[in-house]
Amino acid sequence: MIEAANHTVTYFRAPKNYFWPWDDDGTVIQWQNGRTICYRDDLLGILQQVNTGLPPLSPLLLLLTACEKPLHTQDMFFLNREVVKFGAEKEGSALRKTLDYALKFLEFVATLPANLRTGQKRIHLINEIFSEANFTFSHRQMDNAIQELSSGRMDKTVYHYFSTETTEEEFTRCLLYFCTALQKFPSVQSLTTKLRTGLDTIPEAAPALLPEDLSLNLYDQLLQDPITAGIAQLAKRLTAALNIPMQSKGSSDQPFGGISDITNRGNYDKLLLSELAHDDELLMARLVNNEALYFRREQPPENPKTQRIILMDTTLKMWGTARVFALSAGLACAQQNKHSELLQAYVLGGTKYTPVSLNSKHGIIQALEMLDPALHCGKALEDVVQSIPAVAKNEFIFITNARLLHCAAFYASLSAVKALLSFIITVTESGELHLYEYVNGVSKMISSAKIDVDELLAAPHPQAKRKKGSEALPAFLLQRPSPLYFPAIRIKFSHEKIFIKEGCGAVIINETQRVLFISEKNTGKTLVELMSTIEKGEYTLGIDSNGEINILVSNLQRNLLKVYKINPESLQFQTIDLSNEILFVKNAVFKDNKLFILNNQGIFVYDCIAAVVVQKTDNTEYTFESMVKYKLSEFNKGISTKKYPLYNESIFYHIKNIHVNDSGRMVIGKRILTVQDKIHISLKENYQDKSKNKVAKPSDNSLNLLQNKGQLFNIWTWDDGSEAIVDPRGFLHLKSADASLPEITIVMILDRVTACWASDNTACGSLFYINDKIVTVKTAERFYDDYIQKFIDRLI
Repeated sequence: MIEAANHTVTYFRAPKNYFWPWDDDGTVIQWQNGRTICYRDDLLGILQQVNTGLPPLSPLLLLLTACEKPLHTQDMFFLNREVVKFGAEKEGSALRKTLDYALKFLEFVATLPANLRTGQKRIHLINEIFSEANFTFSHRQMDNAIQELSSGRMDKTVYHYFSTETTEEEFTRCLLYFCTALQKFPSVQSLTTKLRTGLDTIPEAAPALLPEDLSLNLYDQLLQDPITAGIAQLAKRLTAALNIPMQSKGSSDQPFGGISDITNRGNYDKLLLSELAHDDELLMARLVNNEALYFRREQPPENPKTQRIILMDTTLKMWGTARVFALSAGLACAQQNKHSELLQAYVLGGTKYTPVSLNSKHGIIQALEMLDPALHCGKALEDVVQSIPAVAKNEFIFITNARLLHCAAFYASLSAVKALLSFIITVTESGELHLYEYVNGVSKMISSAKIDVDELLAAPHPQAKRKKGSEALPAFLLQRPSPLYFPAIRIKFSHEKIFIKEGCGAVIINETQRVLFISEKNTGKTLVELMSTIEKGEYTLGIDSNGEINILVSNLQRNLLKVYKINPESLQFQTIDLSNEILFVKNAVFKDNKLFILNNQGIFVYDCIAAVVVQKTDNTEYTFESMVKYKLSEFNKGISTKKYPLYNESIFYHIKNIHVNDSGRMVIGKRILTVQDKIHISLKENYQDKSKNKVAKPSDNSLNLLQNKGQLFNIWTWDDGSEAIVDPRGFLHLKSADASLPEITIVMILDRVTACWASDNTACGSLFYINDKIVTVKTAERFYDDYIQKFIDRLI
């Protein structure tokens, strides 16, 4: 007890004639001029949370002052008075320099963003600045001293008496804490980085890999690059010559076979002949009452999709023009295949084979760079064909030099696998191409062509036409994940388009086919766009135990049955096509990580974790009606939680004018972009201001900048080339003609505080719309001055 009392007096009693005393019966600590430093309760709350021990109280009070606001001139007077008292008032004295360094660091603290130096964030700041100092007391001793002070027994001793005057050594030690911190954090930016990330410096970003332009098809992308333009031209020319016949196995478009059943529903051309023997009135009555009998034909057998596997020789005989010729032939074969997910391609060396992609520009260039000095690719051909399961659905296409077929060493390898090959394409340096079909190992030439390859490769290549506006995508559209959360618009309450799982979140498909997600990890408030579009149809949604979102979409008219498996963290998704396995789907439900899919044949069970159909059963546990009831019950159970903002927000996107007023402010329709209280930004009503300067002109045509055809963007343009792009999802993108100015995106929310983002990854405004995990948050006043005002100044 005595030790705790001594520690309390030693730590909390104010020195005599120092810059701070206690006042108002120990409820507040203030400067000598009466300006408040902090309140006792706030100070004790801070001391209890600092877990590394504490420095003397005087430097801590200086730091708390700087956290609140910059040191006042009168405050500095009392610190300078201490310097004069110790005879160190000369400019070059050691104590004077120490004070200057300490004041410089305290100025750094005062200029930190408010969210790093106020409230609970002060604890982190104290730990960083004083972490390496020699503390006065341990954490345990400080707890005992705080309890003793809070008891009230020490009030008179601590608050109404002073300790001895501070010595020069003690005053110097008080300032050295900040001098040490200045060496550790020589700039405001370095201190900000440490407080935000815990790192001294931010690692350099990896080189940005821009995605290929999805608005162009593969041929157009290749035509734009001189390296690949010749290959694209040659591949287009070869498409007609490489007319690979369709598989004859399976069914035709018409039913065939015998009669499987007699039914009372069907087409009139399937009526039994005996029905036509009735008179007209009786026949009509039987048809109306569903009493007439029809033949039911046998169902045609399933026509499976064929997996096409393209094998391209890269050995010695293929060097030079033949290699480009062969790659163009492989590209033409790949583009003829309608099902890109069932396409594989390999380049063959002497003994090794390497997979490549013929569905992307990067993959084409990669294949073009591969060469092998071996005499032939026989060993690699055997290995790749035998490594892939030999099933009827595999279609092997082998591309090589015509001379290789006459090489005895290679022919031995070819004989070992030719029974599994479907086609061989041979090319020559002179431009000859032959297509052979292999049936049970017997070859037959089915087409040939003669092309002047050198002339075609040397000819100027036409540039692909870009879709209008695709070269000027707003920077916001390229961010993944999005730095701003999305407003809730065009959401309709439906058990088929909303799924809620307690503890995970809510999945929503809105009226414009966008897939949205509200994560409960983000307090169940913020909307993330998982997919900009999904096919129209009937939906069954569910979140599995891995936290992945599964969406089954079925459309009988389009013969569509797909499962989208989406990771809400990475925003990556994969597609599983079930249209060949399951036909004529009636309904489906999600339960226990599985999709139970009902059709005429029974119940198919799809395992969402393994992403496969695991069984088929005739079990009638789930009927059409029970599935509908189950979906409705799950929907109503989720809605009753009331955790998620499934209401539609008021969004401003029907804009009739954009201009700058006489005050130099941006006006959008009848709203003006306004900063309030330095930290808020909103679209305020502006009925009085009639002045118009620098008026933007609307474009005649709306642009589709996303895969979703229902999302049309309107472009407004100023005379200098600056643009305002109205995003129908609830944003306005500002793009200056000055490329050095960052692009700006504004959430067009009405009747509440909004948020803004700049392409240098800073943001301001309502944290409801800001993904603060990936952006730097500024005050609205500073953001407006740094970005929006500069955008306006460029217009003026």
